[in-house]
Amino acid sequence: MKGIDPEYAAFLKARAELVDGPLSGFDDLPRLRADYEFRSSCLPVSMPEAIQWRNLIAGGLPARLYERKDRKGGRPLVFFCHGGGWVMGGLESHHAICAWLADCCGSRVLALDYPLAPEHPYPAALNALWSALNWVSVAGAAELGADPANLFVAGDSSGGNLAAALALLARDRKVVCLRGQLLFYPALDDRCATPSYEQHRHNPVLSGEMMRWYWRQYLGGGTPPGESGPAPGRTADVEGFPATYIAAMELDPLRDEGRLFHEKLKRSGIPTVLHEGVGLPHACLRAVDHSAAVREIYRSAGSFVQAFASCGGGP
Repeated sequence: MKGIDPEYAAFLKARAELVDGPLSGFDDLPRLRADYEFRSSCLPVSMPEAIQWRNLIAGGLPARLYERKDRKGGRPLVFFCHGGGWVMGGLESHHAICAWLADCCGSRVLALDYPLAPEHPYPAALNALWSALNWVSVAGAAELGADPANLFVAGDSSGGNLAAALALLARDRKVVCLRGQLLFYPALDDRCATPSYEQHRHNPVLSGEMMRWYWRQYLGGGTPPGESGPAPGRTADVEGFPATYIAAMELDPLRDEGRLFHEKLKRSGIPTVLHEGVGLPHACLRAVDHSAAVREIYRSAGSFVQAFASCGGGP
């Protein structure tokens, strides 16, 4: 890829020696999911020494809680939705990402498994995650040792879509109060028509064709008329959204969706931070050991959480 960060290019080269070309098996879902899981773990990622984790059930969903070993007081909780095109991924594929996020944010991170498409198309995943988020806000935060007044939603790629959709539900239903949302290279608009889609339509990490296929699996029969829940970037009125952090990667077909959402929030007076990942493609967070540019994403996300957590939410 032209203009790619040299350190990230070395990461891709090392992984290419272990995998057979780009992600494949789109006509064979079990094979696709197995290939994705292998790519997520074939290059081991170091784990932050200060973080511990445990599995649990959160609001009816399998979950994993990440927390610092040396900080036991109430503090922010990041409710994390994994990526994988709504059809792949889970607790294992995003294990290291969540651990590093907990370390850099100085927070607890709750990672959730959710029903995958196409077996469970929209709104199955969103509804399941909404139930779990409600559980966290009402009773779960205390059980998890977190501060319910310092609740953030987060996700990468399709998980960023789900996090933004949860923020939209929280605003409209007024039963969950969010301190902020963190969206890492989020998929926000099912029309797939921004200039970055054309510019990076043949990107081997995520091509325009691949992204359109993911959307078809998620939406099933298409976007419900008049409903922006499955595509939060199409929301006309963003007033009332929480403070927002967006990481948009320069070499990503989804780049402009993140930029446009940032601008829309900014025009409505929503506190928003846009981190531009120069020289980075989609799905880069696993290269924390290889790329200083990737480590900077975690650092800036941590600064966002620490800046927007309420004063009473620290340890």
